[in-house]
Amino acid sequence: MQEYESYKTVRMCEPYTTVEIMNCKTHKILFLLNLTAMILLLIFSGCQSANEQDDAGKPLRFVSLAWQEQSVAAHKDIVEQWNTAHPETPVEYVQGTWDRSTIT
Repeated sequence: MQEYESYKTVRMCEPYTTVEIMNCKTHKILFLLNLTAMILLLIFSGCQSANEQDDAGKPLRFVSLAWQEQSVAAHKDIVEQWNTAHPETPVEYVQGTWDRSTIT
């Protein structure tokens, strides 16, 4: 009898019923998903810090393809309001053209 009990203890994930099959597979899947998520978090956790430091102080570019006078004036006004409200994050107004040469 002792031999059978130790055999059963070693094979603790051996399913015997439908509920145990679901529990065993679910635990394995959840463990693998958690492990994968942790590895991905470790890999990608430092990716943004270098880019943010490189771009610090550079103004954002607002490229407007508007050509009507009222639209151009409205966009310039919006950029001016933004720059007044957020001096730490300046925005540069760029009048674009439809030939894509100004959008880089």
